Amino acid sequence: MTYGALSGSCANCKSLDLKIDSLHCPECKTEIKYIAFQNIRDHMPKMLKISHERPQIVFVDYDDFKRIEGEEKAKGILG
Repeated sequence: MTYGALSGSCANCKSLDLKIDSLHCPECKTEIKYIAFQNIRDHMPKMLKISHERPQIVFVDYDDFKRIEGEEKAKGILG
């Protein structure tokens, strides 16, 4: 999941308006294991709450996620 100002989106199917406490994407049913916040400073309280309630969640750096996603897209186009 990538999480913006007010809601999240599924990294798998790009479904919008996912809630932060979602366990699965309502569209593709992918289990949410990773969350990348677009602005960490604005969401620090949410991150602390999530890490306490769902310790299995892995937080991913948003810039790293977008870079890797771009590389994967390029491989798909060029490969």
